[in-house]
Amino acid sequence: MADIGISCWVNEATSHTCDRSFKRRGGRGRPLLTDNRETTSESLGRVQKETITMAILTIILLVSTAFALGDARIRPMTPCERARYAATHGPIGAYIPTCDAAGRYTPKQCSGSTGYCWCVTTTGQKIQGTETPPGTAIKC
Repeated sequence: MADIGISCWVNEATSHTCDRSFKRRGGRGRPLLTDNRETTSESLGRVQKETITMAILTIILLVSTAFALGDARIRPMTPCERARYAATHGPIGAYIPTCDAAGRYTPKQCSGSTGYCWCVTTTGQKIQGTETPPGTAIKC
C-alpha cells in the first residue's frame, strides 16, 4: 500500500513512516491512548502504584488482625465445656449443660427436650429435690 505519511513508533527509541497496512496489523501511532487518555507508560505507572497500595493495605490488615488475635487467650476446656461438647456431638434430645463465660456450670440447668430445670453444684452435680416441671419458677 502507499505511504500515507503517518509517523508510527515501533518502539520507544525509533520511529518511521507507516502505511495503512501496518496500522491494520496492529501497529500503533504515538502516543497510544487508553480510554482515560493516558499514555501506556502512564497507565502502567498507575497500575504499579495501585498494586503497591493494595500490598500495603493487605499488610496493614494482616498485622492488625494478628494483634487482635494475639489478645485472645487459649485455655483448656473446663469440665462444663467438655460435657457440653460431648452432649452436642451425642444423641439428639440429650441434656446439654449450660456454662457461663468462664466455662463454669451455671447454677440453674434445664433440659431442652423435657423443659424440666434443676439446680447444680459448682461441679455440675444435680442437687436432689430441686427439679421442677416446665413453666415452674426455680431459684438456685
